Amino acid sequence: MAAFTWPDTLRPQSQTLRCHYNNFAWTSALSNAQQIYGFAGAYWECEIQFDVLSAEQERELTSLLGRLGGMAGTCLIPDFVRRRAKKDLGNVQVSNGKAQSQQLGIKGLPSNKDVFKRGDYVSVNGELFEILEDIRSGNNGTATLPINRRIRANIAAGQPVEYYRPVCEMRCTSDVYDLQRKPVISSLTIGFREAF
Repeated sequence: MAAFTWPDTLRPQSQTLRCHYNNFAWTSALSNAQQIYGFAGAYWECEIQFDVLSAEQERELTSLLGRLGGMAGTCLIPDFVRRRAKKDLGNVQVSNGKAQSQQLGIKGLPSNKDVFKRGDYVSVNGELFEILEDIRSGNNGTATLPINRRIRANIAAGQPVEYYRPVCEMRCTSDVYDLQRKPVISSLTIGFREAF
């Protein structure tokens, strides 16, 4: 089943976005010294809170949750706060995206231009990455993005890079949602976890 796109008409009052890293810590019982081992498998998790839903928004949200069918379906969730002002970079594509790498090569950028700021997001095929440094494109319109987590699987060259409205493919963390209803408004908090 294809992932549903989050409707633009549903804007939450708050969103918590977390990246869970896959680390293992071992602490010595004798000296309390620690050893930390990092592994692949980091994933995004988010919580979306709607404090004031009109009757129409409530219907749209609960019908979306019904289409998701609890944890079975997936939805493309954006960051509702950290958004790019305009779609100004053109047709950006992957040039190099090797599995387990924390760098993503991209092409199709305007030449010699500041293109990303640290903390910007990009996504490829529903996999969300945070850029760790300010990026300026090269003479040939390419750049290498240092990203916050390892690439899960090889990304084919030529795949489109979403920079204007990057999304993460997620599924609900529970099969149950609690809609609090009052005579005029409703409220709801939904948890999501990256789907892979």
